[in-house]
Amino acid sequence: MKDGLLESELLEVIYSYIENTASNIFLTGKAGTGKTTFLKNLQKSTEKIQITLAPTGVAAMNAKGVTINSLFQLPPLFYIPENTLGVRNPRFKSTNEVIKDLNYSQDKTSLIKRLELLIIDEVSMVRCDQLDMIDQILRNVRSINKAFGGVQLLVIGDLYQLPPVIKKEDWDLLNKSYNSPYFFSANVIRDHPLLQIELNKVFRQADDSFLEILNQIRNNTVTEHSLRTLNQRHITMPLNEHPSIITITSHNADAEKINDSRLESITNEEHVLEGTIIGTIRDIALPAERYLKIKKGAQVMLTKNDAGDDRRFYNGKIGTVQDISKEGIELVFPDGSGVLLQKSTWSSFDYKYSPEQMRLEQIETGQYVQYPIKLAWAVTIHKSQGLTFKNAIIDAGNSFAPGQVYVALSRVQSLEGLTLTSKIGTESLRSSKEIVSYIKPVSIEVLKRNLPDEQEKFLATLICDLMSFNILYNHLNNSTLSSISQASTHFNVRTASQKMLSNNETLEKFEQQLITLFKAKHYLKIPNRVNIACDYFLKRLDEDLVNPIQITFLKTPKLNKKHTEALQSIQHLIELKKQDFIFLKEVSSSKILEDQPKFVELIKKYIKTPRSIQQPVKTTKEKPEKTNRSKKATYELFIKGNSISEIARQRDMSTYTVEAHIAEYVKSGEIEAGNVIGFEKLQEILLTINDTEPEVNTVKERLGPSYSFFEIRLAINHWLYKNSDSSKTP
Repeated sequence: MKDGLLESELLEVIYSYIENTASNIFLTGKAGTGKTTFLKNLQKSTEKIQITLAPTGVAAMNAKGVTINSLFQLPPLFYIPENTLGVRNPRFKSTNEVIKDLNYSQDKTSLIKRLELLIIDEVSMVRCDQLDMIDQILRNVRSINKAFGGVQLLVIGDLYQLPPVIKKEDWDLLNKSYNSPYFFSANVIRDHPLLQIELNKVFRQADDSFLEILNQIRNNTVTEHSLRTLNQRHITMPLNEHPSIITITSHNADAEKINDSRLESITNEEHVLEGTIIGTIRDIALPAERYLKIKKGAQVMLTKNDAGDDRRFYNGKIGTVQDISKEGIELVFPDGSGVLLQKSTWSSFDYKYSPEQMRLEQIETGQYVQYPIKLAWAVTIHKSQGLTFKNAIIDAGNSFAPGQVYVALSRVQSLEGLTLTSKIGTESLRSSKEIVSYIKPVSIEVLKRNLPDEQEKFLATLICDLMSFNILYNHLNNSTLSSISQASTHFNVRTASQKMLSNNETLEKFEQQLITLFKAKHYLKIPNRVNIACDYFLKRLDEDLVNPIQITFLKTPKLNKKHTEALQSIQHLIELKKQDFIFLKEVSSSKILEDQPKFVELIKKYIKTPRSIQQPVKTTKEKPEKTNRSKKATYELFIKGNSISEIARQRDMSTYTVEAHIAEYVKSGEIEAGNVIGFEKLQEILLTINDTEPEVNTVKERLGPSYSFFEIRLAINHWLYKNSDSSKTP
């Protein structure tokens, strides 16, 4: 198979893993293999609710995302597990302490809870403790005790590129909890390994022999022949004899010294071009100089690709300033071509959850306008991230940290374009043993073979996510509801909350059962298991929440407005949750067997479709005529043969409201209770009423869970009507 076709097939498989599985993925690849292009295409095409993060401001802007610290509002510290002993340092904080100090707005919390896919670009610079901190925050905010709170993780980057920045004294402390500073040493990755996928086709280096040397450096397998070949590029002539070749340095000060010196040597007039900030952008995240000092004759580098159809320049292309005017900056390139450069606009973004659209919206928070160039006699290894140079000078001496020589070399297109100012020793080419040991990408054959199983796991997870009680658990833990237990002994919020957690634990076991059934190809058993589970959890909803809330309303008539509205808000969420179970019962039986991808699409569409039922009624009393009209409409639909759920759907209101209307008509004798709950059940309840008293709780205690509060209330209303004067005909 040709390389192009193989790469295209691999990209399709990767996309399938992201869209149709819950697999957490590490997408890696050498410099120039197309990782950035894949990210941009994914951001445009994914149907999942996603956020893109990066470790630095510039990387975030380039990835059209936000920084890790910005999204999670993290202090710039090191984060250590709670069980780490002996760490006493103001730069270190335990994960639990950080979580306690977080004070997310409702919008931020909603955003995190709705997240489906978290992308982290330039992951080579992300520390292990940062990834563990992200994991703990997502688990905490989403109340889901799964890796990353059940959010799918996609990390992108080349571990042989820029490493995490950490001083020796800080690593000496962090080393008590982690084996290495790299992201893959995070505890969450140790417990839940990432699926490693590597892009192989290199678009940057066209020189096969140079590419082979780079591969040897990555794998710590450099031969003596390769080392000799590299050192043949050591040229002893002074740097000023290479005026048009860029120098890659290890430190900012070195690059600035070279650039300032070269600019100073040009006698032409100096221009200072100020960039424009619109909205909110931090200076530290600017992708181009705030104050660009430039002269005619200066060597510059483009920092952005040409957005036009002609593609006249690319990020990293070197040129010389020919003229500076109001019309723009005229550049000429080594091949004799040129361009009149205009100012470019970079945008910074933030994310916000839209309840109306039920999706995350990427919001532009600011713009930066400036010429996309920088002085280019020298550049640091960090600021050359992602760039390609036809020619470059590299000082591979002691100033480069271990592993960074490879980073610098990989910026150059060919061996012929490389100039070394000093010879390279074997030690300079050593890659991190931890990295070499960790990198184990899966082949495309294995990916394709495992994809169906992962898709079925994802289907099981989708089903169980729809069943999840998290929304009710989170709501029960808010401050307004916590005081209800003091106002009424009939509804204990803490007990109800614990029952929701217990339901989720049962659901986790059911998810494993589903995965097992899928793996064993027992497809005929799955619909029945889903239906049984839905019925079980619907019953749990009634017993754990519906019945206690109804008792509270009956037994505590003097609930204040705040508590009444809080209970009604739970009823609203219960109704939505019931809709989830009813939806699954309706679609699961045949669709799972017929067409699994279609079933997945049905669930996705259902989740993302705004569902509207009547919001909790405010405690302010409606005008009698309006209330009567509403009851009358319910009555007319019922006598036409509509069920309670059908009436609720047609009238866009909760079943509780419909039940209340019908109960009134039973009490007045206009609706026969037996036509609602069945005459056999009515007679059984009436016998109990006659043996005890017409009181809901008393009858409920005698009959047990087989009879709902609504059914008992209807029977009592029927009994009251039959024993009233209005039931006796003259």
